[in-house]
Amino acid sequence: MEIPAIKSGIQLLSIALQQTLFNRGSHLESPNLDNHIMEIIVTYNNRDNFIDVTVSVKLIKQDDPEPQKADFSTSVTMIGVFEKVGEFPLSDKEFAHINAAAIIFPYVRQHIRSLSLDAGMNPILIPLVNFQKMYKDKQEKDT
Repeated sequence: MEIPAIKSGIQLLSIALQQTLFNRGSHLESPNLDNHIMEIIVTYNNRDNFIDVTVSVKLIKQDDPEPQKADFSTSVTMIGVFEKVGEFPLSDKEFAHINAAAIIFPYVRQHIRSLSLDAGMNPILIPLVNFQKMYKDKQEKDT
C-alpha cells in the first residue's frame, strides 16, 4: 500500500533582509535600553498562491520627540515569501500575523544582535514575542 505524500498548507520559500537602519549616535559605550520600546509591525500581501509577509522591528527611545537624534535606535525589516499548497485552516491574515511572524522574527532578532556586535557594542538581545497573544490582544482592542 502506497502512502501519499502529505504537504503542508503553506510552505516557506525564502526570508530576506529588506531594510536596516542603525543609529548609534555619538556614544562609544553601549546604550542603556531601559528607556527604549520595541515596536513590531506585521504586514502581508497576497499574490496568486503566494503570501509575502514583512516583519518590522523598531527599537526607539520612549517619548522621544526627535527619534532621529536619539543616542540609539534601530529598525529592521525582513520579508518572508510563503507558498500556499492545498488547504490551510487559518486565514491569510491569521497566518501572516501569527505563524509567519513567528517564523521571520528570530531572523530579525539575530540580525539586531549581529549589528550591535559588529558595531562594537554589547549584544542587543530583544525579547521573544508571543505572536498569537499579540494578535489576539490586537483583535480584542480593535473590536
